[in-house]
Amino acid sequence: MSGGIRINELRLAGSATSQRSYGASFRSQPGGSFLPLSVIAGPTQTGKSSIGAFLTYVLGGDEHQQHPAVPAEVRASRV
Repeated sequence: MSGGIRINELRLAGSATSQRSYGASFRSQPGGSFLPLSVIAGPTQTGKSSIGAFLTYVLGGDEHQQHPAVPAEVRASRV
């Protein structure tokens, strides 16, 4: 087994007005094994880049995700 950080999931809690929750799981199924490779795919403007930016930020990055929807839609992030 190699060292390093393994991330189970990224969860973004919606603002008081939206109440939506966003997230991405990096396991095969809830409570399941880790995937050897996680691919984030989807249509344009669906938040793929935001997932990477939030992971960087919550793991110690200096800059918060700057997408215009973030201040209006997200109140908290958790890894």
